[in-house]
Amino acid sequence: MDCILIGYGYWGTIMERYIRQSEQFRLLGICDHHKEDSVDLQEVIDSIDCAFVCVPTGNHVAVVEELLFHGVHVFCEKPLCRSLADTQRLMALAEEKNCTLFTDYIYMVSPSLKCMKQYLHRFGKVLYIDMAIRQFGRFYKREHVYETVGVHMLSVLAFLFEGQSVEIERVENVSCDGEGYAQAGFLHIMAAGAHGRIACSLLAEQKERTVKILCERGLFVFDMLGEYTVQAIAYEDREDARNLKERRIVLQERFDEGNNLTQMLELFARTIEEGGDENRKITLMTQRMLDKIGKGLNRNEI
Repeated sequence: MDCILIGYGYWGTIMERYIRQSEQFRLLGICDHHKEDSVDLQEVIDSIDCAFVCVPTGNHVAVVEELLFHGVHVFCEKPLCRSLADTQRLMALAEEKNCTLFTDYIYMVSPSLKCMKQYLHRFGKVLYIDMAIRQFGRFYKREHVYETVGVHMLSVLAFLFEGQSVEIERVENVSCDGEGYAQAGFLHIMAAGAHGRIACSLLAEQKERTVKILCERGLFVFDMLGEYTVQAIAYEDREDARNLKERRIVLQERFDEGNNLTQMLELFARTIEEGGDENRKITLMTQRMLDKIGKGLNRNEI
């Protein structure tokens, strides 16, 4: 499929490499006013099959809308929009134009999280969820940490608990920049009837990507950077009168998490050719949570 890349910042340069390596896409050019050889979107928009959008979040709506209006399939960097209303409007336009509108929620193809999702029901009711996404940087002007990196963990919740109730209960800012935008904080959540929290930080001493789900009969742990990327630990009653439990490792695997962007491009191509709404559902669930966070922050309900 013939495509263009729109936006050539940090993520755009990464996307270019993966698009050029892909067997499904042929990159005709890059649209970015900072590049001397930038292609003109209006000159190529009627001759391309799809576009990869890597511009700042605030520009997504205008760019994606223009592409969809011309019948172009869209792969957009996360989050798709700043509001649920804009997300729903773009999805309706994509359906009207028979186009695929796909958001780059890369954790939905994580082999470790797919494994966790497959086994999760075996340990009974979910009791508590503890998630963390921490790093130093990347800072974006007028964007909260919840938009820049926290959104990844929101998409993980949407993926793991698809079809179940997932809600943001409270936002707790820890550190803000000079304009009041959070650079570290906690999202207090409710998913599948269980409370939990997501620690989000751009001011951490080291990178962290973890998900811990405590269930009635055990614990699941996802650690993208750990020795094992996924573990399942069963808690079993001991056969004595002291009401104690013993710990048993049920699953301990290290999956390759380095090829997820390649898989996302393959899933995008497959969705264009065969259809499917998994990405659409995750995008909507994630956007509903972002919407609640945004409205709460605007009203200072923190």
